[in-house]
Amino acid sequence: MIVSIWPYTNAYNSPIVVVERSAVQLELDRDSRRPLYLQVVDQIKARIRGGSLPAGTRLPPVRQVARDLDLTRLTVHNAYAELQADGWIESFVGRGSFVAPRPASTTVQSEPAPAAPTSLRRPGELADLLQLSQQPEIISF
Repeated sequence: MIVSIWPYTNAYNSPIVVVERSAVQLELDRDSRRPLYLQVVDQIKARIRGGSLPAGTRLPPVRQVARDLDLTRLTVHNAYAELQADGWIESFVGRGSFVAPRPASTTVQSEPAPAAPTSLRRPGELADLLQLSQQPEIISF
């Protein structure tokens, strides 16, 4: 069920000039076990990935989204904060929130991890742990 349609404008580089007006539909499943703020996050991410929200697109204010979707402002604020923390949007005091520029390649390239010191390359549990920590798919705490 579609609960709201809200407008957005493309105003990333020039907040005064409105380049585009369109509508974005968000569908919230209030019976889902998934929190509402994550449903908003997922749908905005999907629209960014799909190209319907290009970089620089101004998102509607938190108050407007909350009113249109019948959500609390805190719920929408949490969704925007999550998107900002993950690098999907940028927020500016007094200007609003905008879709962040995405790199051409979404593949993260990291430098190879340094080799373990030679004194720790002997057989044993510590050496095994150090060897495991060098693998990129292992998260070390």
